[in-house]
Amino acid sequence: MVNANRIGAKQLLALLAAVCALSGCGQKATAQAGAGERSPETVGVMSDSVNYSHDRSYKYTLYDLTGAVPKEVGGAIVPQLGSGGEKNCCLALPKQWRPGLKVRLEWQEANQKEKEPEIYKREMEIPRYEQPADLYVAFHPQHEVELVVSAGEPGHPEWKGKTKQTPWDLCVQEFGRKTCKRAIPNYGGLSPGELQGLCTSAKERNDDPKYCEWAMELCMRDFEDREFCDKTLWGKPRNSK
Repeated sequence: MVNANRIGAKQLLALLAAVCALSGCGQKATAQAGAGERSPETVGVMSDSVNYSHDRSYKYTLYDLTGAVPKEVGGAIVPQLGSGGEKNCCLALPKQWRPGLKVRLEWQEANQKEKEPEIYKREMEIPRYEQPADLYVAFHPQHEVELVVSAGEPGHPEWKGKTKQTPWDLCVQEFGRKTCKRAIPNYGGLSPGELQGLCTSAKERNDDPKYCEWAMELCMRDFEDREFCDKTLWGKPRNSK
């Protein structure tokens, strides 16, 4: 380390000038910050993903193309009817949107049996936004995909995607609950048959009311349909005659 006390003022100024020449001190920046570059003019956000397909899952990688070299800024495996929450850290968006904020999306698809060999690539421009927010990759059927800058996920009033419903709600509307239920993994949950009449039985046995609350929580987690869960849990118990 240089000891400033042992060199003269002229030598110190010369040393500082050399350092500035290497680091660009005092030079006006000419390049604008891109989608992956941090600067005072950008805001750090997360990347996320949504899947509106009930019969396909996706594996994708997102690259920022605004710099000299493409930079990976996100990616995930998105299950059928995935509705957000797979946050990736981090990328930066300019505080003020401008044209030319481009990314490249690469993805593979898998049907319900196996991963398909095709690799899809698409260059896309980040859509106009009023304020920076998380960048979502929204997958739709027939290899359609959109980018969404949004402070809320599907179903939230702040969601900016073209389809306002959650993937689950849209699936139920178009294909019915049974088809949609078969499409999503059941991570230790209960089947409709196992849920049938649980609250009715609990009431007949004078069980703790929290037992029914627990059953409702499980049902809502797996089916996201209050009317269906009420009808199932308070219906006739499955083993009754």
